[in-house]
Amino acid sequence: MLDKKAFTIAATLSAGIALGSAPLITNHGSSTHATTTTVSGVSVTTSSSTVYASGNITVYANKGSYGMRAVRTILKGTKIAIKGYATVGGTKYNYIGNADGTDEFILTSGLSTSAVARDTQATAVIKIINKNGAALVNSAGVGNSNAQMTYDSQWKIFGTKTIGGQKYYCVGGDQYVLAANTAIVTGTENGSNSPTNQLNGWAGAAPTKTPATSTTTTQSAGPKITAANGQIRINSDAKATVYDQTGKATNKFLSAKSVWKYFGTTTINGVSYYSVGGNQFVRTEAAYVNGTPIPIKGLVTVKTRTFLLAGDGQTPVLNANHTIKAINTGSSWKVFAQLNLGDVTLYDLGGGQYVDAGYVNYTAPDDANNTASAIKMSGTATISYVPGYGVQVWHANGSLIMNANGTAKKLMHGSKWKIYNVLTINGHVYYGLGGDQWIDSSYVTVK
Repeated sequence: MLDKKAFTIAATLSAGIALGSAPLITNHGSSTHATTTTVSGVSVTTSSSTVYASGNITVYANKGSYGMRAVRTILKGTKIAIKGYATVGGTKYNYIGNADGTDEFILTSGLSTSAVARDTQATAVIKIINKNGAALVNSAGVGNSNAQMTYDSQWKIFGTKTIGGQKYYCVGGDQYVLAANTAIVTGTENGSNSPTNQLNGWAGAAPTKTPATSTTTTQSAGPKITAANGQIRINSDAKATVYDQTGKATNKFLSAKSVWKYFGTTTINGVSYYSVGGNQFVRTEAAYVNGTPIPIKGLVTVKTRTFLLAGDGQTPVLNANHTIKAINTGSSWKVFAQLNLGDVTLYDLGGGQYVDAGYVNYTAPDDANNTASAIKMSGTATISYVPGYGVQVWHANGSLIMNANGTAKKLMHGSKWKIYNVLTINGHVYYGLGGDQWIDSSYVTVK
C-alpha cells in the first residue's frame, strides 16, 4: 500500500528534472580478489570503485518476497562508493554498503566516473522520522488522502512555510510536509545546497533511526495540538462538519465514509477534535482513526478462495508447516471486527487472522443468526421448474437477491448448481449456494 504511494510521490517530485543520459557503470574495479557474499538475501560480488550521481537517483533495499523497494534518494553530484554488484530479478544493481542497518543498492545507470555539479536548487535533504509516514498538504493546509511519504525515505526541500501556525517544508510545487515529522540529513532548511564532503548522500555517519513520539506543539493562531500522523475515516451514518480554530462550524463538510489525513488532536471549548490541517477540525465523535478495529458481528462467506492476512493487510498467515493459510470458496466464518486500511477493508476472523473484504460476502447479524443454524452438506442441485423460466434466489432474511441491473436474480430451469448447506426457515427447507444465497427446495432435485 504504502510502497505504491511512495513511488507516486517520487514520480511527482521528480517531474521536470531531466536526468542525463549517463553511461552504464560497468567497471567494478580491477581487484583480482573479488569474492561473492550474501547481503539481505542478495548474492553480491565484491568490488571497489567511486562514481558520481549524474542526476537524482533512487536507493533500493531488498524486502524479501516484496522484492527491491525504494528507501531514499541520492542527489545529483553525490559521490558514491561502490562496494559490489549483483543481479536481482534480471536487473543489475551496484551495492553501496549498509546504512543504518539497511543494505543499499542502486541501479547501474545514471552514474558518472567524473565529478558532476550538484543541483543547487534544493536547500536541504530531509528524512521522514515518523514511523506512520508523513502526509503532504498544499499551501492552504489541505491534505491529499493519496499522498504519503514513507518512513525513512529522503527528499529534497525548497525552503519553509508556516501553515496553521506550524512549520512545513516545501518538497516541490504546492506540496508541503510537517517539519516535526522529519529530520534534516544534509544542508539547512533555508540555506543553499552547496557541495559538502558527502559519501553516498550521508554527511558523516548514517543517522540513527529515531521513532517519532507524540509531542505537543502550540499554534500561534489556534489551539494546542498534540501532534499525530495518520488517517481518519468519517462515520458511515452522516457527513462531518468542519470547524475552525475557535470551534465555530464552517460551511465545509466531509462526506460519510471518506478518508482524510489528520495531524493531531486538540480540545476546543471542552470538545475533542481531529486536526485536518489549515486550522480545520473535525469532532472526534464524527470519525475514527483509520486502522483501528471496529467491533462488529456477523458472518462472511468466501466468494473466491483466498489467503488469510495479518492486521497489516499484507503479511500472510502461515500454517504450522509454513504454508500460507487459505479459506475455501463457500465456507463461512464468524466476524469479530472490521479494520479499514486506506481504501482496503479487512474482516477480523479472530486470532490475528484477517480476510480482504473483496473476497467475501458479509452477512449482517440478524441474517447471520439464520445462516449460522444451517447444516453443512455437499451436492449438486438441478433446477426443476418450467422450461424457459427461472427460480428466485433469496437472502436468509427472506429478501430478494438482485442482479446488478436491478432485476431479480433467478436460476433457469435445468441449470445445475453446487450447494454447500441446508437451512430450515419457518419449517421450509432452502439450499445454500454460498454467500447468503438460497433457493427453495421445492424447485430443485439434489444429487
